[in-house]
Amino acid sequence: MLLIFYLIIDRKIILSIFKPPWGFVLAALGLSANYTGYSIGISYTTPSNAQVFIQAGPVLLAISGVLIFHEKISIRQAFGYVVAIVGFYLFYSDQNENMVIINKDYFKGVLWVLFGAASWATYAVMQKKLAKDYHPLQLNLFIFGFASLLFLPVADVNSLIGLSTNYKWLILFLGFNTFAAYGGMALALKYAEANKVSILFTSNPIITFLVMTLLASFNVSWIEKENITIVGIIGGLLVLIGAVMVILKRKRKA
Repeated sequence: MLLIFYLIIDRKIILSIFKPPWGFVLAALGLSANYTGYSIGISYTTPSNAQVFIQAGPVLLAISGVLIFHEKISIRQAFGYVVAIVGFYLFYSDQNENMVIINKDYFKGVLWVLFGAASWATYAVMQKKLAKDYHPLQLNLFIFGFASLLFLPVADVNSLIGLSTNYKWLILFLGFNTFAAYGGMALALKYAEANKVSILFTSNPIITFLVMTLLASFNVSWIEKENITIVGIIGGLLVLIGAVMVILKRKRKA
């Protein structure tokens, strides 16, 4: 979609990505690794579990704001890290006891999701740095194109041909959804601070929990039901609260 867009609007943009700076490649590798880690991780666990542990990504992005972009950290933010770590521990302990009965590879899934979170943080940092000199859609054109070429040799394209019509529509929806989400995120990182952008991602687990609850009420059979106790819920809430405390910046005095 981006290629067609720039073929019509500005072909010079397409030519400029053939000699990309190293930051382009690092950002593309980060996003590619993020998709790999998350896709493998979610096959071993549930959507809600994956969304809780992927919150390590925004927290790592906030840490990079301190280390790379030289943003100051407050006592409240430092306490937020502690709260998030406690929440991760409670949630993991709860799910490890419950999920080990259903899926013995739960721990492996968590590690893959955390790998995806760290990779996403790498991508987001590079996107933030590069957005100062390049248009966000120009960055996405290279990043998506690089990832497509990277995955193409190992992709089983023939399996897509035999999919039912419903699955084909689902894949198209995921493609458009990714295009819109990362396009919006790229623009946000260009015009806003990393901390302010990161806080929006803490809403992902909440949305996921609500959707999973809605699906459970319809008794759908094509996705596993969540098995979260009160300890896990408290842990998940602590992760969200800690992430918000880390990401929110202290208001400057007038």
